[in-house]
Amino acid sequence: MLNEVKEEVLIDDPSIEYLDLLDDETLPQNSDAVLILGQYQAALKQFKSKYYKRDGYTQRWYTKEKP
Repeated sequence: MLNEVKEEVLIDDPSIEYLDLLDDETLPQNSDAVLILGQYQAALKQFKSKYYKRDGYTQRWYTKEKP
């Protein structure tokens, strides 16, 4: 799931270079997983604040199709 987020949602976002994936070959520690999930959470919050805005009384996503 994190790979899909990285490749589809955050592909043009500058924060993508700071996002790592856990290696399936080695067994990561819980602290590694928590750190990486925290990085993804911060990147997605930044993405939402960039594209999800208030339009009058409603909130909506601003996309290329609906600027």
